[in-house]
Amino acid sequence: MSPNVESESTSGLYRVSRDEPIAALERRRLLEMAELLDATTRARIEALGLAPGWRCLEVGPGAGTISRWLGERVGPEGEVVSLDLDLRFHVETKPPVALVEADLMAAPLPRDHFQVAHARNVIEHLPDPLAALARLVDVLEPGGWLLIEDGDFVTIDEAPLPEAFRALHDAATAAGLRRSPHWKRRYGSRMRADLMQLSLEDVAVDETRRTLVGGTPGAESYLLGLEYAVPGLVAGGLIEAKVAEEALALARRSDFSLPGPVHVIGVGRKPLR
Repeated sequence: MSPNVESESTSGLYRVSRDEPIAALERRRLLEMAELLDATTRARIEALGLAPGWRCLEVGPGAGTISRWLGERVGPEGEVVSLDLDLRFHVETKPPVALVEADLMAAPLPRDHFQVAHARNVIEHLPDPLAALARLVDVLEPGGWLLIEDGDFVTIDEAPLPEAFRALHDAATAAGLRRSPHWKRRYGSRMRADLMQLSLEDVAVDETRRTLVGGTPGAESYLLGLEYAVPGLVAGGLIEAKVAEEALALARRSDFSLPGPVHVIGVGRKPLR
């Protein structure tokens, strides 16, 4: 397996390969995910009333495309904090975007400050999702908005898949759960319950189901995650290299499709007092 940087934190075990070819796959995956999801994310944030001068917190920014867009929208009088444990894959930005490399639970964030806090594909990976959500609510100003996006992988886990692809999917899932035991693959299904425990107002949760078709951004963002895992899976004896190669080649054909993870979006507003 390629060398990794590992750090224990209150947000769980975080591992990022320092092997450049593997890191390049992760960079591509994050950009493909941005292409798939950013339009939806932007529309949801706009619907909250985003305006020049707003103070925004982006947690787990990935490629950083939403942070960059927020900076353009809020302008020089606004503020955007883009926070992650590893910001190597973040696009270049300029003020008012500030990059903060830190753990959400330990970062020195001001209380009652931000007008919106957003996290996409983050909460499902944390050991205590409710505590993380409470932390986000704490840094919101009264009346501020919490917006989270996470997945529910039941659609893929239970789908009938070609044998080679099922072998790769199952091996990668098992390895991922061993590496990150806090990963909650069905967090989307419990999102509403967690939001309701926070005494937020105007809570709304909805979901989008997509079919992933070979060669499209949705499929590539998923397949690149699998491809990233292959060297470790082969080295660990979880799958044969030829089976993994067969699975990836099959899944990149334009006539291949599978049900994507359910994309769940939740929103709630911090009470005025």
